[in-house]
Order: sequence, then C-alpha cells, then structure tokens
Amino acid sequence: MKKINATMLLGFGVALAAAAAAPATIEFTRPDGTKMTATALTDNVIRVAPAGRGLESRIAVTPKGDFTGTASANSIVTSTGVKVSVDPSTGALSISGGGRRGITDSGRRGKDASGRHTLALGLPGRPAHVYGGGERGYSFNLQGDTLEVYNTQNYGYVEGDRRISRMNITMPLLVYPEGYAVLFDDIAAAEMIPGDSLRYATEAPAEPAYYYINSPEGLAGMPRELTALTGRQELPPFWSLAYITSKYGYRTEAEALGVIDSLKTAGYPVDGMVLDLYWY
Repeated sequence: MKKINATMLLGFGVALAAAAAAPATIEFTRPDGTKMTATALTDNVIRVAPAGRGLESRIAVTPKGDFTGTASANSIVTSTGVKVSVDPSTGALSISGGGRRGITDSGRRGKDASGRHTLALGLPGRPAHVYGGGERGYSFNLQGDTLEVYNTQNYGYVEGDRRISRMNITMPLLVYPEGYAVLFDDIAAAEMIPGDSLRYATEAPAEPAYYYINSPEGLAGMPRELTALTGRQELPPFWSLAYITSKYGYRTEAEALGVIDSLKTAGYPVDGMVLDLYWY
C-alpha cells in the first residue's frame, strides 16, 4: 500500500508540473515603430523590453514553468489575476494585479536636454506612498521626491541639501503599499520621480527593460515575489553566523577592548568586531 501511495503522489507531482507553462510573451509596436515584448516570467512578474533583448545569463535565474494562465495575441492573464493588455492600434500597454495595483505605458519615449532616455509610467491608483530606491538617510515615503540613482557616500544630511535625495547604495526599485513594485533593469546613473506618474531618466546608452511585480499579499509578500526574479542566495544556518559586534566608532583601543570585555563578562559569545570610524 505504501508503494501505491508513493506512486500516486509522484504522478500527482508530475501533473502539477505539467500544468505550468513556459513564460508567455506578447509582441507589440510602439508609436515610434519600436517593437516591444511583454513577458510573464512568473504569475506575478511581468517584463517589458524592446524585442530581441533577451535575458542575459546569470547564476540566479527565474526557473521556467512558473507561469500558469492564458495568453492571446494582445493579452496575458495569469492564475493570480495579473492582466496584461495591449492596444494594437496605439501600442499602449496596461498591467494590473487588481484593485489599485496597476500601471500604464503609453509607449512614448524621449530624451531630455541632457540626452538621457526618458519614460513615464501611469499609476491609475494615484498612490500616496512609495518606498524603496536603495539605502538613503532621511525619508521613508518617497512620493513626490526626485531621487538621484547614483552610488556615493554623502555627508551632512541636512534639509535643503540636494545630495539628501541621492542614494548611497542604489536600487532602481519602487515599492507601493497597495501591493506592487516597478524595477528598472539599469545600472547607469539615473533619476526617478514618483508622483501621480513614475518618471524615469537614465544615462544608459539604450533604454532599459522594466519589471512589474505583483504581490497579492501587499508589502508582506513582496520579498518573495521580488526574489523570484532576482534569485535567492543560499545561506548557512543562522546559528553558524555567530555574533559580530558593531557600533559607531571607537575613539581609543581601550574603549574597543572594553566593549569586548563587557560582552564576555555578560556571557555573550563574540567572534569579531567592526572597527568603524567617526565620519563627522
């Protein structure tokens, strides 16, 4: 009986795997004649890019078979309710996860006075809050801000200093609490302006692809959906990482050693310490 049950379970697993399909793609043409693709990499991740620009090889790759839904010449509907539709007469694109989780793309592109590629995505839900952008030091809600996507170390986080909107460690990702995110596949210096629309300008030689990421569970489920795209790094067991103490600077060697002695006296095992500096 155990062998029969095992066989039945194996067959059931194969049936589930067979129900999943390879990524679904629709092709369309923008007003400027550029051919585009919209691809459902998973049921919650949609990639929009110029046609012919495939996914580059990488170590962490989204596995095939994560898309389950239906596709036609001008639309994709995933099993989680994400709808991708194209107007073939205008090349306009819309993506929605339901409710206020949607974006629109007119297909119009341009260049600003500095020669940067520009695009604007419509946000029908008119969000009041948006988070992300990388590591920065002054504000949580980025709505209405102008974000400089450029890795640098800044000093003097004071009101009125333009550098306060520059990322320290950048990621061209904006996350909306309604349960969706937009990620630009771009490593060049750029600018993001989230508002009633999401405007993006980049110094990259070619316009970047972008991803719409849907999270039916809201912010709580976003890490799972995002890492389905970026990959999930394998980590050792948490207990094996031990404890490395770190604080903002030590003025003397005696002060540093005193911290270690205090931890040991209190019974905390310490495997290392970070010798930070006084920056200001």
